[in-house]
Amino acid sequence: MGQQQLLLLVLGAIIVGAAILIGINMFSGSSFQANQDAVQQDCLMIVGRLQQYYRKPVALGGGGHTFPATISFQTIGILENSPLPGVSTTTPTDTDWKNEHGKFTIAGLTTSATVTAITGEFTKGATADVRKTIMYTITPTSVTNGGWGDYSGTDY
Repeated sequence: MGQQQLLLLVLGAIIVGAAILIGINMFSGSSFQANQDAVQQDCLMIVGRLQQYYRKPVALGGGGHTFPATISFQTIGILENSPLPGVSTTTPTDTDWKNEHGKFTIAGLTTSATVTAITGEFTKGATADVRKTIMYTITPTSVTNGGWGDYSGTDY
Protein backbone atom coordinates (compact mmCIF):
# COMPACT_ATOMS: atom_id res chain seq x y z
CA MET A 1 0.00 0.00 0.00
CA GLY A 2 2.86 2.44 0.69
CA GLN A 3 4.25 2.10 -2.83
CA GLN A 4 0.92 3.02 -4.41
CA GLN A 5 0.58 6.12 -2.23
CA LEU A 6 4.12 7.19 -3.11
CA LEU A 7 3.40 6.71 -6.81
CA LEU A 8 0.22 8.82 -6.54
CA LEU A 9 2.13 11.53 -4.66
CA VAL A 10 4.84 11.70 -7.36
CA LEU A 11 2.23 11.71 -10.12
CA GLY A 12 0.34 14.52 -8.36
CA ALA A 13 3.54 16.57 -8.01
CA ILE A 14 4.28 16.15 -11.73
CA ILE A 15 0.76 17.27 -12.68
CA VAL A 16 0.92 20.33 -10.40
CA GLY A 17 4.37 21.28 -11.74
CA ALA A 18 3.17 20.98 -15.34
CA ALA A 19 0.13 23.14 -14.57
CA ILE A 20 2.33 25.84 -13.04
CA LEU A 21 4.62 25.89 -16.08
CA ILE A 22 1.66 26.12 -18.46
CA GLY A 23 0.21 28.99 -16.41
CA ILE A 24 3.49 30.92 -16.48
CA ASN A 25 3.77 30.51 -20.26
CA MET A 26 0.17 31.63 -20.79
CA PHE A 27 0.68 34.72 -18.64
CA SER A 28 3.89 35.62 -20.47
CA GLY A 29 2.16 35.42 -23.87
CA SER A 30 -0.76 37.48 -22.62
CA SER A 31 1.57 40.13 -21.23
CA PHE A 32 3.40 40.36 -24.56
CA GLN A 33 0.12 40.81 -26.45
CA ALA A 34 -1.12 43.43 -23.98
CA ASN A 35 2.07 45.48 -24.42
CA GLN A 36 1.84 45.16 -28.20
CA ASP A 37 -1.75 46.43 -28.05
CA ALA A 38 -0.71 49.34 -25.80
CA VAL A 39 2.05 50.38 -28.25
CA GLN A 40 -0.42 50.26 -31.11
CA GLN A 41 -2.90 52.39 -29.14
CA ASP A 42 -0.18 54.94 -28.30
CA CYS A 43 0.75 55.13 -32.00
CA LEU A 44 -2.87 55.80 -32.91
CA MET A 45 -3.03 58.55 -30.27
CA ILE A 46 0.08 60.18 -31.79
CA VAL A 47 -1.33 59.87 -35.31
CA GLY A 48 -4.54 61.54 -34.17
CA ARG A 49 -2.59 64.36 -32.55
CA LEU A 50 -0.58 64.91 -35.74
CA GLN A 51 -3.68 65.04 -37.91
CA GLN A 52 -5.29 67.41 -35.42
CA TYR A 53 -2.21 69.68 -35.52
CA TYR A 54 -2.22 69.63 -39.34
CA ARG A 55 -5.87 70.64 -39.60
CA LYS A 56 -5.87 73.28 -36.83
CA PRO A 57 -5.41 76.91 -37.96
CA VAL A 58 -2.12 78.61 -37.14
CA ALA A 59 -3.99 81.19 -35.04
CA LEU A 60 -5.12 78.38 -32.75
CA GLY A 61 -1.67 76.81 -32.41
CA GLY A 62 -1.90 74.35 -35.27
CA GLY A 63 -0.11 73.89 -38.54
CA GLY A 64 -2.65 75.50 -40.84
CA HIS A 65 -2.63 72.54 -43.30
CA THR A 66 1.15 72.20 -43.21
CA PHE A 67 3.84 70.63 -41.06
CA PRO A 68 7.13 72.21 -40.07
CA ALA A 69 10.30 70.41 -41.21
CA THR A 70 10.40 68.76 -37.77
CA ILE A 71 7.71 68.52 -35.15
CA SER A 72 8.15 67.62 -31.52
CA PHE A 73 5.93 65.55 -29.30
CA GLN A 74 5.53 68.65 -27.15
CA THR A 75 4.12 70.56 -30.14
CA ILE A 76 1.33 68.01 -30.53
CA GLY A 77 0.51 68.06 -26.84
CA ILE A 78 2.53 65.23 -25.32
CA LEU A 79 4.19 67.09 -22.49
CA GLU A 80 6.23 66.33 -19.41
CA ASN A 81 4.00 65.17 -16.55
CA SER A 82 1.00 65.27 -18.86
CA PRO A 83 -2.25 63.86 -17.49
CA LEU A 84 -2.57 61.62 -20.56
CA PRO A 85 -2.73 57.89 -19.80
CA GLY A 86 0.56 56.13 -20.40
CA VAL A 87 2.62 59.31 -20.70
CA SER A 88 6.01 59.10 -19.07
CA THR A 89 7.33 61.66 -16.62
CA THR A 90 10.47 62.26 -18.68
CA THR A 91 10.58 65.16 -21.09
CA PRO A 92 10.17 64.00 -24.69
CA THR A 93 12.80 65.11 -27.20
CA ASP A 94 11.91 66.60 -30.54
CA THR A 95 11.13 63.35 -32.31
CA ASP A 96 11.54 60.58 -29.70
CA TRP A 97 9.34 59.74 -26.74
CA LYS A 98 9.38 56.77 -24.33
CA ASN A 99 6.80 55.52 -21.91
CA GLU A 100 6.23 52.26 -20.08
CA HIS A 101 4.92 50.67 -23.27
CA GLY A 102 7.79 51.44 -25.62
CA LYS A 103 9.65 54.05 -27.66
CA PHE A 104 7.99 56.23 -30.29
CA THR A 105 9.55 58.21 -33.14
CA ILE A 106 8.23 60.79 -35.60
CA ALA A 107 10.12 60.66 -38.90
CA GLY A 108 9.77 61.46 -42.59
CA LEU A 109 7.87 64.72 -42.24
CA THR A 110 7.14 66.76 -45.33
CA THR A 111 5.46 70.16 -45.26
CA SER A 112 2.56 68.84 -47.30
CA ALA A 113 2.16 65.89 -44.88
CA THR A 114 2.12 63.39 -47.69
CA VAL A 115 4.37 60.96 -45.80
CA THR A 116 4.68 60.98 -42.04
CA ALA A 117 5.73 57.88 -40.14
CA ILE A 118 5.15 57.04 -36.50
CA THR A 119 7.21 54.10 -35.30
CA GLY A 120 6.49 52.31 -32.06
CA GLU A 121 8.99 49.83 -30.61
CA PHE A 122 8.84 47.60 -27.57
CA THR A 123 10.81 44.86 -25.87
CA LYS A 124 9.53 41.57 -24.48
CA GLY A 125 11.21 40.82 -21.19
CA ALA A 126 14.11 42.46 -19.42
CA THR A 127 16.68 40.70 -21.58
CA ALA A 128 15.41 42.22 -24.83
CA ASP A 129 14.84 38.77 -26.28
CA VAL A 130 12.08 39.90 -28.66
CA ARG A 131 11.66 43.38 -30.13
CA LYS A 132 8.91 44.46 -32.48
CA THR A 133 8.17 47.65 -34.37
CA ILE A 134 5.06 49.04 -36.00
CA MET A 135 4.91 51.93 -38.43
CA TYR A 136 2.02 54.17 -39.39
CA THR A 137 2.08 56.38 -42.46
CA ILE A 138 -0.32 59.28 -42.30
CA THR A 139 -1.64 61.89 -44.68
CA PRO A 140 -4.05 64.69 -43.82
CA THR A 141 -6.98 62.39 -44.64
CA SER A 142 -5.79 58.81 -44.08
CA VAL A 143 -3.74 56.49 -41.90
CA THR A 144 -1.96 53.36 -43.14
CA ASN A 145 -0.79 50.70 -40.70
CA GLY A 146 2.39 49.08 -41.99
CA GLY A 147 1.96 46.13 -39.64
CA TRP A 148 4.31 44.62 -37.09
CA GLY A 149 7.89 43.81 -38.03
CA ASP A 150 11.10 42.75 -36.39
CA TYR A 151 13.06 45.39 -34.53
CA SER A 152 15.75 47.14 -36.54
CA GLY A 153 17.23 50.10 -34.74
CA THR A 154 19.46 51.26 -31.93
CA ASP A 155 18.99 50.29 -28.31
CA TYR A 156 16.84 52.47 -26.13
